[in-house]
Formats: sequence, structure tokens, C-alpha cells
Amino acid sequence: MIEPKIALFLTLDGKAQEAIQFYQETLDATLLFAITNQEYRERLDPTLEILAGQEQYLSHSILQIGDFQLQLADNPLVEGETIQRGNHLSLSLTLAESQIAQKLYQRLRQKGSQTIQAPSENAFAFFYASVRDPFGVIIQLTVEKEVDPSKKGE
Repeated sequence: MIEPKIALFLTLDGKAQEAIQFYQETLDATLLFAITNQEYRERLDPTLEILAGQEQYLSHSILQIGDFQLQLADNPLVEGETIQRGNHLSLSLTLAESQIAQKLYQRLRQKGSQTIQAPSENAFAFFYASVRDPFGVIIQLTVEKEVDPSKKGE
């Protein structure tokens, strides 16, 4: 059976270092790896062409957030492609307690995230909120009423 580890990969066009700091400060992320374009050229591929001013752009980085890995880079995955903020994916963080979720929500707000859904209780969660972080990523915070997936919706 194939059991891939799945990570969300964000391409941030020059804002990856800023995003790393943001996620470290708000989500207690741990930086596992980072390599700039210049370091990549020096260590791995001396033929790599780097656009002027993009030497310190991150070629690749990996953050650990709980059991989840978030990968970030500045360079587009498709050469020449314009990077746009998207609304087709989000980070969904499931937390154990409402107090922890509220604290995290406040940290995200203090660091410039915009509220999409203010904290509230709803049909599936004791606490649910969502924000758009300064990099366009929607972050959902949930304290679930039922954590067992086989019992959800009962």
C-alpha cells in the first residue's frame, strides 16, 4: 500500500522568509530546513540561473507544525508563471481546547491576519474561527465536538 506523507506547499514570491517567521510566531512552527537560491547554486547546481535580486529567495524550506509539514519557497513551480493568491486551499488546525484555539486566534490577529469567521460555536465545533493570514492563506481553527471521524454527523 502506498502511504505518502502529504505536505502543503506554498509558493510566496519573495515572502517565504517572512512567512516562516509568521508561522513560527503564531503556530509554534519549527524550521527543519531552508536553502536560498544562492546556496542551492553553490551546493547543488552551479549552472542554476538566478534572476537579479532573487539570490536570497528561498528555493525550498520545511516547517514542522505538530505532526504536519508545511513547505515554502519563493520561486514559482512553473518557470515564468505568475504567482497569485488563491482561495482553493486552506490550513485546517484542529485543537484540543477552546482556550488554546482562542489564544492562537489572538496571535494570528496580532500578526496581521484578517478575520473571516469570528470565533463561535456551531453544529460541529465548540470553537470555530477562520482568518486570512498576511500571505493570503486561510487558516481554520476548530475544536471539534466529535473527534472520531466514524461518529461525525450522528
